[in-house]
Amino acid sequence: MSDASLKTPKVFGIGFHKTGTTSLGQALARLGYRVCGDVATADPAIAERAVAIARELTPHYDAFQDNPWPILYRELHRWYPDGKFVLTVRDTEDWLASMVGFFKDR
Repeated sequence: MSDASLKTPKVFGIGFHKTGTTSLGQALARLGYRVCGDVATADPAIAERAVAIARELTPHYDAFQDNPWPILYRELHRWYPDGKFVLTVRDTEDWLASMVGFFKDR
């Protein structure tokens, strides 16, 4: 068991794709956190399933980054009121260009 698994509170990265979420996850992992990355991003029913997925996964990890965590921050705060929330952001034009480049073939 890692030292971070004994710590509270949980850490939730609530930035959208392409805002440094991977870097955040890597940093948290280096600090010893058990990190859950993006989940079910290709699931066409993610909007309906996101809460159930989060309920299933959150007990098993210390930190969370990428999706679906940004759209669940209200629920996550209710479930983990001592949780820490890290909002990663990026310049709008740079973010849009990165998103188009990343998703252009999908």
